[in-house]
Amino acid sequence: MLIWSDKIARLNADRLCGLSNVRVRYEPDFKPVRLKSHGRRARYVGNFASIKAGRSLPWESGAERIGLERAEVDPHRIDFRAQPFRLSWYNGHRQISYTPDRLDLNSNGELECVEVKSDRQALWKPEMVEKLGLVRGLLHAVDVGFKVEFASELVRSSGADFVARVLHHRRTVLEPSDHAILDGLTSGFTSGFPFGALCEAYGDEPTAFAKLSGWLVRRRVATTICSDFCEATLIEPICREVTGV
Repeated sequence: MLIWSDKIARLNADRLCGLSNVRVRYEPDFKPVRLKSHGRRARYVGNFASIKAGRSLPWESGAERIGLERAEVDPHRIDFRAQPFRLSWYNGHRQISYTPDRLDLNSNGELECVEVKSDRQALWKPEMVEKLGLVRGLLHAVDVGFKVEFASELVRSSGADFVARVLHHRRTVLEPSDHAILDGLTSGFTSGFPFGALCEAYGDEPTAFAKLSGWLVRRRVATTICSDFCEATLIEPICREVTGV
């Protein structure tokens, strides 16, 4: 978590991007700040038990839940947190605050804050667009990325059915014999192996996909999130040790 705190702590500045008295508050291990800052636990609607993040993460809307589910499956997301910090600054005498919906650690080592909206119509207010623009500028000043994610586009995107199926099987138990099968396939192919080889190893597609789902959310393998996932789709093993987590 060192890479997270080092970068986020740099947001504490008397002057940053033309804004005064910029402050950031976060909890150890980036636990959700809204639960603490509001002094009550009834704020959130539900919890998403993430295997990848190794903890339960709160969500306050269906859009946020969809974003958490996508991050759980996306091979480019190494780790993530919900409502990870509270950022505030002054505009004249008025204090403005912002809490991102999610903070992702991506496979390229980049930290990226994510604002989740139901659809693009949610950004119809000019003041909201202006605020998010200021947040983007502050984050970029400390080498942290920022993006807006739209849940309506995620559920309609190519691979949405694949994500749903992986989520259904992500708690699949992985035995030592399963890891032996994965190691055997990894050593037998120079650049990943086709899903069909996994199906052959287990004797049927449902079992192979269930095991694949467990490996995906535990970041033992990566594959393309696509609508035409089939036996020819490439499965790539990835390093179990991740720098920066």
